[in-house]
Amino acid sequence: ELAVREYIKNEVIDKNRLQRLAEKVKSAESVLDDYRPDAIFVDGILNFDINIFLELAKTRDIPTASTWHSPILVKCKYPVFGADPRAASVVDLCLTWGKGHEDWLRDTGARCKWSRTGWLAKGNHQHSPRVRVRGGRALMLQFVVSGDDFAGRFANEFACFVHVARMLRDLECESIRLKLHPGRLMAPYYERIAQFFKIECDFFNDGPADEHIEWSDFVIGPIHTAAMLEAMAQGKPYFPLHLSPSTVDPRSVKGCRIYRDFDSLRQALRAEFLQDQSATINYYTGAD
Repeated sequence: ELAVREYIKNEVIDKNRLQRLAEKVKSAESVLDDYRPDAIFVDGILNFDINIFLELAKTRDIPTASTWHSPILVKCKYPVFGADPRAASVVDLCLTWGKGHEDWLRDTGARCKWSRTGWLAKGNHQHSPRVRVRGGRALMLQFVVSGDDFAGRFANEFACFVHVARMLRDLECESIRLKLHPGRLMAPYYERIAQFFKIECDFFNDGPADEHIEWSDFVIGPIHTAAMLEAMAQGKPYFPLHLSPSTVDPRSVKGCRIYRDFDSLRQALRAEFLQDQSATINYYTGAD
């Protein structure tokens, strides 16, 4: 109860926070007044700025549409889609990637319309079952805790880097890269961690993941990133790692094995074998 009270005081009714949000609303109103858009299209559902524009659009009869930024695997009743029966959806149309996207909308009680557009997946979606680990090039994706993963621990992000990087060195990988999520300048912090634990790794903060995926022989990363699908679409073996505790549901990822601890990941890497992952691509992107 104390934690809830503190959260409400600091995050809901704090006067400085309310003033900043009011300023965002006035700024968004100015944008809509000046540009008079015919429609508003977004790819996020948790960002305050995005939600402000969506809610203002509904007061002005401006059509709204949404799509995924990356797979959402937490089944909350998101208010932007009208899943809360006390509020109407502020999204008129959701442009879905595939069946996985549509299953998520149904499971969360979304009351908007949707239409499948597919996903811009490149490549042949097929990889060799043999994985070059020893002497290979390993790409790690940052183990980011998503904003709606209420049970996730941020400490897992850094522990994951240390454990997996050491594991890859033990398995005699030739080269290791860590691609960080763009938007947060985390490379200097990770470099300090690597120096402390004597880990040899190259860090990349900004820019798309495509060139790093192409460079790699295999990829290790979380299950809620679009880069997982990008790697699979390019025919790169992807080892999805998901640690507890978490409110992200790994059962939502169809067609591939999810590694729930470091021991199972190590065994899979040592075996240098990975099953076909085309079913995962088909489920999420409508590639079939």
